[in-house]
Amino acid sequence: MGRKIVVACAACMLAAFMASCDNLFSNYFRDNGLGQPDSVVLAELPVRQIIQQYAFMPDGGVSPQFLDTLAADEHARNVIVEKLEQFAATESDPAQVQDAQSLLIELKLDEIAVSFEDDGARAISREMMRVSLRDLYSRLQEAIRLALSTDASQLTPEAIVDALIPAPLQEHPEAFAELIDRLAAMSPYFDQLCQALVYNGIVASRRIDIVKMAQLGAICKFLNISIHPSSRFASIGAAVATLVAEIKSGVAASRSLDYYFTGEPDFRSLGYDYTVGVLFCAAGMQDLLEMFRNSFR
Repeated sequence: MGRKIVVACAACMLAAFMASCDNLFSNYFRDNGLGQPDSVVLAELPVRQIIQQYAFMPDGGVSPQFLDTLAADEHARNVIVEKLEQFAATESDPAQVQDAQSLLIELKLDEIAVSFEDDGARAISREMMRVSLRDLYSRLQEAIRLALSTDASQLTPEAIVDALIPAPLQEHPEAFAELIDRLAAMSPYFDQLCQALVYNGIVASRRIDIVKMAQLGAICKFLNISIHPSSRFASIGAAVATLVAEIKSGVAASRSLDYYFTGEPDFRSLGYDYTVGVLFCAAGMQDLLEMFRNSFR
Protein backbone atom coordinates (compact mmCIF):
# COMPACT_ATOMS: atom_id res chain seq x y z
CA MET A 1 0.00 0.00 0.00
CA GLY A 2 2.96 2.29 0.50
CA ARG A 3 4.43 4.25 3.36
CA LYS A 4 2.20 7.32 2.92
CA ILE A 5 -1.05 5.44 3.32
CA VAL A 6 0.39 3.59 6.34
CA VAL A 7 1.22 6.93 7.97
CA ALA A 8 -2.17 8.33 6.98
CA CYS A 9 -3.89 5.32 8.47
CA ALA A 10 -1.95 5.70 11.71
CA ALA A 11 -2.84 9.37 11.86
CA CYS A 12 -6.56 8.79 11.32
CA MET A 13 -6.82 5.86 13.66
CA LEU A 14 -4.92 7.46 16.51
CA ALA A 15 -6.67 10.76 16.17
CA ALA A 16 -10.14 9.26 15.88
CA PHE A 17 -10.11 6.41 18.35
CA MET A 18 -11.19 7.15 21.89
CA ALA A 19 -9.33 4.30 23.58
CA SER A 20 -10.94 2.45 26.46
CA CYS A 21 -8.99 2.62 29.66
CA ASP A 22 -10.31 1.46 33.03
CA ASN A 23 -7.74 3.56 34.89
CA LEU A 24 -9.73 6.73 34.34
CA PHE A 25 -12.72 5.19 36.04
CA SER A 26 -10.94 3.22 38.74
CA ASN A 27 -12.17 2.98 42.30
CA TYR A 28 -9.73 5.75 43.25
CA PHE A 29 -11.62 8.29 41.17
CA ARG A 30 -15.03 6.95 42.09
CA ASP A 31 -14.16 7.02 45.80
CA ASN A 32 -12.84 10.57 45.58
CA GLY A 33 -15.56 12.00 43.34
CA LEU A 34 -17.98 14.34 45.07
CA GLY A 35 -21.35 13.05 46.19
CA GLN A 36 -24.22 14.10 43.94
CA PRO A 37 -27.83 15.12 44.50
CA ASP A 38 -30.26 13.60 42.04
CA SER A 39 -30.37 14.90 38.50
CA VAL A 40 -33.59 16.90 39.02
CA VAL A 41 -32.03 18.85 41.88
CA LEU A 42 -28.83 19.41 39.88
CA ALA A 43 -30.79 20.86 36.97
CA GLU A 44 -32.41 23.42 39.28
CA LEU A 45 -29.16 24.73 40.75
CA PRO A 46 -27.38 27.86 39.50
CA VAL A 47 -24.28 27.26 37.41
CA ARG A 48 -21.88 28.65 40.01
CA GLN A 49 -23.15 26.20 42.62
CA ILE A 50 -22.90 23.27 40.20
CA ILE A 51 -19.30 24.21 39.40
CA GLN A 52 -18.23 24.94 42.96
CA GLN A 53 -19.93 22.04 44.75
CA TYR A 54 -20.72 19.16 42.44
CA ALA A 55 -19.11 19.06 39.01
CA PHE A 56 -15.41 18.81 39.80
CA MET A 57 -13.22 16.57 41.93
CA PRO A 58 -11.20 18.20 44.71
CA ASP A 59 -7.91 17.77 42.85
CA GLY A 60 -9.29 18.88 39.48
CA GLY A 61 -11.13 17.26 36.62
CA VAL A 62 -14.83 16.51 36.23
CA SER A 63 -16.33 14.05 38.71
CA PRO A 64 -17.34 10.76 37.08
CA GLN A 65 -20.21 10.61 39.57
CA PHE A 66 -21.52 13.91 38.20
CA LEU A 67 -21.45 12.50 34.67
CA ASP A 68 -23.05 9.24 35.82
CA THR A 69 -25.89 11.11 37.54
CA LEU A 70 -26.74 13.05 34.38
CA ALA A 71 -26.19 10.16 31.97
CA ALA A 72 -29.45 8.62 33.15
CA ASP A 73 -31.47 11.83 32.72
CA GLU A 74 -31.26 13.36 29.26
CA HIS A 75 -33.59 16.23 30.11
CA ALA A 76 -31.56 17.31 33.16
CA ARG A 77 -28.32 17.04 31.18
CA ASN A 78 -29.75 19.21 28.40
CA VAL A 79 -30.92 21.82 30.91
CA ILE A 80 -27.47 22.01 32.49
CA VAL A 81 -25.75 22.17 29.08
CA GLU A 82 -27.99 25.10 28.10
CA LYS A 83 -27.21 26.88 31.39
CA LEU A 84 -23.49 26.31 30.95
CA GLU A 85 -23.52 27.63 27.38
CA GLN A 86 -25.31 30.80 28.49
CA PHE A 87 -22.97 31.21 31.47
CA ALA A 88 -19.83 30.75 29.34
CA ALA A 89 -21.12 33.35 26.86
CA THR A 90 -21.89 36.01 29.48
CA GLU A 91 -19.51 35.47 32.43
CA SER A 92 -16.69 38.01 32.75
CA ASP A 93 -14.32 35.91 34.90
CA PRO A 94 -12.18 33.89 32.43
CA ALA A 95 -11.37 31.23 35.03
CA GLN A 96 -15.09 30.64 35.56
CA VAL A 97 -15.59 30.48 31.79
CA GLN A 98 -12.88 27.82 31.61
CA ASP A 99 -14.68 25.78 34.26
CA ALA A 100 -17.98 26.04 32.40
CA GLN A 101 -16.41 25.30 29.02
CA SER A 102 -14.49 22.24 30.19
CA LEU A 103 -17.64 20.95 31.87
CA LEU A 104 -19.55 21.48 28.63
CA ILE A 105 -16.91 19.47 26.78
CA GLU A 106 -17.14 16.58 29.23
CA LEU A 107 -20.94 16.56 29.12
CA LYS A 108 -21.05 16.67 25.32
CA LEU A 109 -18.57 13.81 25.09
CA ASP A 110 -20.53 11.77 27.60
CA GLU A 111 -23.66 12.48 25.56
CA ILE A 112 -21.92 10.92 22.57
CA ALA A 113 -20.91 7.92 24.68
CA VAL A 114 -24.43 7.42 26.03
CA SER A 115 -25.93 7.59 22.54
CA PHE A 116 -23.70 4.73 21.41
CA GLU A 117 -24.42 2.64 24.49
CA ASP A 118 -28.16 3.06 24.10
CA ASP A 119 -28.06 1.65 20.57
CA GLY A 120 -27.97 -2.07 21.27
CA ALA A 121 -27.37 -2.90 17.62
CA ARG A 122 -23.95 -1.28 17.81
CA ALA A 123 -23.00 -2.68 21.22
CA ILE A 124 -20.41 -0.02 22.00
CA SER A 125 -20.32 0.50 25.75
CA ARG A 126 -20.14 3.88 27.44
CA GLU A 127 -17.21 2.65 29.51
CA MET A 128 -15.28 1.83 26.34
CA MET A 129 -16.03 5.26 24.92
CA ARG A 130 -14.70 7.06 27.96
CA VAL A 131 -11.08 7.79 27.52
CA SER A 132 -7.68 8.13 29.14
CA LEU A 133 -6.10 10.63 26.78
CA ARG A 134 -2.71 10.34 28.42
CA ASP A 135 -2.69 6.71 27.32
CA LEU A 136 -3.90 7.73 23.86
CA TYR A 137 -1.12 10.26 23.53
CA SER A 138 1.55 7.75 24.48
CA ARG A 139 0.20 5.58 21.66
CA LEU A 140 0.18 8.57 19.34
CA GLN A 141 3.81 9.41 20.01
CA GLU A 142 4.86 5.80 19.64
CA ALA A 143 3.06 5.53 16.30
CA ILE A 144 4.86 8.62 15.01
CA ARG A 145 8.19 7.19 16.15
CA LEU A 146 7.48 3.87 14.44
CA ALA A 147 6.21 5.48 11.24
CA LEU A 148 9.39 7.50 10.95
CA SER A 149 11.77 4.70 11.89
CA THR A 150 13.79 2.59 9.48
CA ASP A 151 11.41 -0.26 10.28
CA ALA A 152 8.35 1.61 9.04
CA SER A 153 7.85 -1.00 6.33
CA GLN A 154 6.97 -3.46 9.08
CA LEU A 155 4.18 -1.22 10.37
CA THR A 156 1.32 -2.66 8.35
CA PRO A 157 -2.09 -0.99 8.09
CA GLU A 158 -3.74 -4.18 9.34
CA ALA A 159 -1.61 -4.15 12.49
CA ILE A 160 -2.43 -0.48 13.11
CA VAL A 161 -6.17 -1.09 12.80
CA ASP A 162 -6.15 -4.14 15.09
CA ALA A 163 -4.03 -2.41 17.71
CA LEU A 164 -6.01 0.82 17.86
CA ILE A 165 -9.60 0.20 16.82
CA PRO A 166 -11.79 -1.90 19.14
CA ALA A 167 -13.72 -4.72 17.50
CA PRO A 168 -17.20 -3.13 17.90
CA LEU A 169 -16.08 -0.12 15.87
CA GLN A 170 -14.43 -2.27 13.22
CA GLU A 171 -17.59 -4.34 12.97
CA HIS A 172 -19.90 -1.32 12.76
CA PRO A 173 -18.41 1.15 10.26
CA GLU A 174 -21.48 3.39 10.30
CA ALA A 175 -21.10 3.82 14.06
CA PHE A 176 -17.38 4.47 13.66
CA ALA A 177 -18.06 7.11 11.00
CA GLU A 178 -20.61 8.82 13.23
CA LEU A 179 -18.18 8.85 16.15
CA ILE A 180 -15.47 10.53 14.08
CA ASP A 181 -17.87 13.14 12.70
CA ARG A 182 -19.20 13.96 16.16
CA LEU A 183 -15.69 14.34 17.54
CA ALA A 184 -14.76 16.65 14.67
CA ALA A 185 -17.84 18.73 15.46
CA MET A 186 -16.50 19.30 19.00
CA SER A 187 -13.78 21.59 17.65
CA PRO A 188 -15.59 24.92 18.39
CA TYR A 189 -15.86 24.03 22.09
CA PHE A 190 -12.07 23.96 22.30
CA ASP A 191 -11.81 27.24 20.41
CA GLN A 192 -13.96 28.81 23.12
CA LEU A 193 -11.87 27.24 25.89
CA CYS A 194 -8.79 28.63 24.14
CA GLN A 195 -10.30 32.13 24.19
CA ALA A 196 -10.95 31.89 27.93
CA LEU A 197 -7.36 30.77 28.49
CA VAL A 198 -6.02 33.73 26.51
CA TYR A 199 -8.15 36.16 28.53
CA ASN A 200 -6.68 34.60 31.67
CA GLY A 201 -3.07 34.99 30.54
CA ILE A 202 -2.91 31.36 29.29
CA VAL A 203 -3.25 30.18 32.89
CA ALA A 204 -5.62 27.28 33.45
CA SER A 205 -8.28 27.23 36.13
CA ARG A 206 -7.34 25.00 39.07
CA ARG A 207 -10.53 23.00 38.61
CA ILE A 208 -9.96 21.75 35.09
CA ASP A 209 -7.68 18.96 33.92
CA ILE A 210 -5.87 21.11 31.39
CA VAL A 211 -3.62 18.28 30.17
CA LYS A 212 -6.67 16.19 29.32
CA MET A 213 -8.38 19.17 27.69
CA ALA A 214 -5.27 19.87 25.59
CA GLN A 215 -4.93 16.28 24.44
CA LEU A 216 -8.60 15.91 23.66
CA GLY A 217 -8.63 19.26 21.90
CA ALA A 218 -5.76 18.15 19.69
CA ILE A 219 -7.69 15.03 18.65
CA CYS A 220 -10.86 16.94 17.77
CA LYS A 221 -8.97 19.76 16.04
CA PHE A 222 -6.91 17.25 14.05
CA LEU A 223 -10.06 15.66 12.69
CA ASN A 224 -11.52 19.07 11.91
CA ILE A 225 -8.53 20.73 10.23
CA SER A 226 -6.28 17.97 8.92
CA ILE A 227 -8.46 15.29 7.35
CA HIS A 228 -10.24 16.20 4.12
CA PRO A 229 -12.35 13.46 2.52
CA SER A 230 -12.37 13.05 -1.21
CA SER A 231 -15.55 13.96 -3.09
CA ARG A 232 -16.77 10.37 -3.11
CA PHE A 233 -17.37 10.50 0.67
CA ALA A 234 -20.03 12.52 2.45
CA SER A 235 -17.95 13.20 5.57
CA ILE A 236 -14.62 12.75 7.34
CA GLY A 237 -16.05 9.84 9.25
CA ALA A 238 -17.27 8.07 6.13
CA ALA A 239 -13.82 8.31 4.54
CA VAL A 240 -11.97 7.01 7.60
CA ALA A 241 -14.47 4.23 8.33
CA THR A 242 -14.30 3.10 4.71
CA LEU A 243 -10.52 3.09 4.85
CA VAL A 244 -10.60 0.90 7.96
CA ALA A 245 -13.09 -1.53 6.44
CA GLU A 246 -11.14 -1.77 3.19
CA ILE A 247 -7.84 -2.28 5.00
CA LYS A 248 -9.40 -5.24 6.79
CA SER A 249 -10.89 -6.64 3.57
CA GLY A 250 -7.68 -6.11 1.58
CA VAL A 251 -9.31 -3.74 -0.92
CA ALA A 252 -7.29 -0.72 0.27
CA ALA A 253 -4.04 -2.35 -0.82
CA SER A 254 -4.91 -1.59 -4.44
CA ARG A 255 -6.04 1.99 -3.88
CA SER A 256 -4.06 5.23 -3.64
CA LEU A 257 -4.39 7.63 -0.72
CA ASP A 258 -6.30 10.17 -2.80
CA TYR A 259 -9.14 7.68 -3.18
CA TYR A 260 -9.99 8.44 0.46
CA PHE A 261 -8.58 11.93 1.10
CA THR A 262 -7.71 15.04 -0.90
CA GLY A 263 -4.29 15.02 0.76
CA GLU A 264 -2.30 13.13 3.35
CA PRO A 265 -3.65 13.76 6.88
CA ASP A 266 -1.11 16.13 8.35
CA PHE A 267 0.07 16.01 11.96
CA ARG A 268 2.10 19.16 11.33
CA SER A 269 -1.09 21.22 11.11
CA LEU A 270 -1.60 20.65 14.84
CA GLY A 271 1.71 22.30 15.62
CA TYR A 272 0.58 25.49 13.91
CA ASP A 273 -3.06 25.57 15.01
CA TYR A 274 -3.76 28.53 17.31
CA THR A 275 -6.18 26.71 19.62
CA VAL A 276 -3.92 23.70 20.02
CA GLY A 277 -0.95 26.00 20.65
CA VAL A 278 -2.73 27.83 23.47
CA LEU A 279 -4.02 24.61 25.05
CA PHE A 280 -0.61 22.97 24.89
CA CYS A 281 1.14 26.02 26.35
CA ALA A 282 -1.34 26.18 29.23
CA ALA A 283 -0.72 22.48 29.87
CA GLY A 284 3.08 22.79 29.68
CA MET A 285 3.17 20.61 26.57
CA GLN A 286 5.21 22.85 24.26
CA ASP A 287 7.51 19.93 23.43
CA LEU A 288 4.59 18.21 21.71
CA LEU A 289 4.01 21.29 19.56
CA GLU A 290 7.56 20.90 18.29
CA MET A 291 7.03 17.20 17.74
CA PHE A 292 4.00 17.86 15.56
CA ARG A 293 5.74 20.65 13.65
CA ASN A 294 8.75 18.51 12.83
CA SER A 295 7.49 14.93 12.63
CA PHE A 296 6.68 14.74 8.94
CA ARG A 297 9.03 17.18 7.26
